[in-house]
Amino acid sequence: MRISDYNRYRPGAALRRPGVSVARHFIVSTFVLLTASACTRLSPVEWSEFASVDPAGWSPMMSAEFTPLPPDSVYPWPGVYDVVVCLRYKADAPQSVLTLTISEECDTSDVPSTRMQEIYLFNELHKPMGRGSYAVYEVTDTLHRRFSPPPGYTVTCSLPEGSPSPRGVIDIGLLLRRSGEKSVIPIPHIKL
Repeated sequence: MRISDYNRYRPGAALRRPGVSVARHFIVSTFVLLTASACTRLSPVEWSEFASVDPAGWSPMMSAEFTPLPPDSVYPWPGVYDVVVCLRYKADAPQSVLTLTISEECDTSDVPSTRMQEIYLFNELHKPMGRGSYAVYEVTDTLHRRFSPPPGYTVTCSLPEGSPSPRGVIDIGLLLRRSGEKSVIPIPHIKL
């Protein structure tokens, strides 16, 4: 009896086929890659918060106030960020442009900074400018680039006095995104 004949009839010999070790290495390699990617940041957004808007319309009396808190409350923000206003709206919103009053204040200044910001929802052909699907879209506008938030930094978004109540706005939010970083894994947006 030859050695190859012995291995063929021995119990467990079927498990020693060449393809089995390749499959085992593939499974182990996949597990190691997934474990390593679990420690990777997939999004450059460090902080975000949203405020819902009444479906009947955004009341001129409503204001959304955002106070970003650093990951560790003892230390200030650890880097520089892009400060981004995010607006979610329906495809049937009647207005093409939404004008906001944006006030910024912090603990180191007694005078708040206030400005008007126009956010475009639709283009000239009334096609949504934002990304999204299912008739809900999201558009962003950057307030600051490479900004280090001072202590007590607060952003308040409201409508200008005397402006009509816009309809179709779902919510408004503020994001702090690490400057210069993009998503590690691009997530595709599927339009149906």
